[in-house]
Amino acid sequence: IPLKTGLEELFSIWNLESRERNGFKIYDKKIYIPNILVKINGTYNNTETYWNKMLELLKVKDGFILLIDMFPISKPKEEKIDYKGLINKNGYINIEKMRKSSFYNLSFLKTSLQENILLKINEIIDKKILIYGNDYNFKIKIIKTIFSLDKKILNLLQIFDYPFYIPKIVIYDNTEKILSEEDCITIVILHSLGIDIALITPSGYNNIENYVNKNFIDFQNLEKLKFDLNYSKKVKKYLTNSKLIVKKTLSYHLKEYFKKYN
Repeated sequence: IPLKTGLEELFSIWNLESRERNGFKIYDKKIYIPNILVKINGTYNNTETYWNKMLELLKVKDGFILLIDMFPISKPKEEKIDYKGLINKNGYINIEKMRKSSFYNLSFLKTSLQENILLKINEIIDKKILIYGNDYNFKIKIIKTIFSLDKKILNLLQIFDYPFYIPKIVIYDNTEKILSEEDCITIVILHSLGIDIALITPSGYNNIENYVNKNFIDFQNLEKLKFDLNYSKKVKKYLTNSKLIVKKTLSYHLKEYFKKYN
């Protein structure tokens, strides 16, 4: 269940378990998780106030934040595989064919998670979450991205206990470099599976909205735009002390996560 909130409410619910958020429910053997996909454009007039608020997104008591500030996030494997037979005449992914295909590589995951990932592909297409999601070649790109997800990402999903703490990804984008199609597909997939995601964009430049339907993003616009804004000394100190290493890819951060907690 995508949440749209006011800015202060966003900060107040960020650390809540999913069962503590409005909208959480278990119905007909399904768990409905109220989670966040927010893009924060601009900064406050007072930059110190801005960084104090952004630190609230990084200071998580009972979990781990993946901080990403290097792009691209996702790099699908360049493999010569014919995925065309996986799309049926109605434009949806044939889940059974995908599961039985020779290149299916998710079978090591628990069965319920496999089913959830596969069902979310058609849900993303059906809800038109991705702007080009009805384009045939883009659907192939969705499939490729799913099959190229880093194993550490899949492990993060594997350990996610849905009623409790929600894993989070914070993406800091302070340049004109845009997210790739695959990056946006990855973000949408992770969010649809319950992950909280915050994009911090002090410049207000377009990134996720280039490929994701704006109706599915919670936009929070602050007082002014700032370009090439680097981390404050206070933030750098926190990142160093908390060992939230920056300037690395998503795969790197996930590897660090499992070194720390396994």
